[in-house]
Amino acid sequence: MKGKKTILILLAVFWAAIITYNARSFFAPEGLEHAKEGKDVRPSPGQDAARVRLDLLGEKHPPYHAYQGVRKDIFSPLLSPPKPVEVTPPAVEEPKPVVPTPLEAFLKDIRFMGFVEKGDKKTIFLARGTDVFLVKKGDIIDKRFLMAKITSAKLTVKDLIKEEEGTMELVK
Repeated sequence: MKGKKTILILLAVFWAAIITYNARSFFAPEGLEHAKEGKDVRPSPGQDAARVRLDLLGEKHPPYHAYQGVRKDIFSPLLSPPKPVEVTPPAVEEPKPVVPTPLEAFLKDIRFMGFVEKGDKKTIFLARGTDVFLVKKGDIIDKRFLMAKITSAKLTVKDLIKEEEGTMELVK
């Protein structure tokens, strides 16, 4: 019990010292008087360091420098969408129109109307627009197209100028 009393007495003395130290700095009137007069109120080694300097309230401070670093909106997404890249399509050569040969044009223009057989000779009826031609083997149309061969299924035509040969189905 004697040890407990000693500890309690030491704690009470320590507590009283703390209260006295704080009360002395709390009730000290000299801090405000010096501040009102505009004197420098730097605490001496024995004084408390917590003083308010009211004389600094009226002073203008030098301007602060603006922040020069990287600015980033903290509310923007971390990864911004990529900027669209303008892509120019490669130049496409327009295909040259296929111009049919005169023989191909002739074979497209004519249509088969019918035929007549007399022995082993055939005569066919061809129409181009409003014109109707009666054609036998060896006949020439437009001074250019020779009817080379006529069968019951096909007509073979030769271009005399370009020496090309083409066929046309008579019966489909």
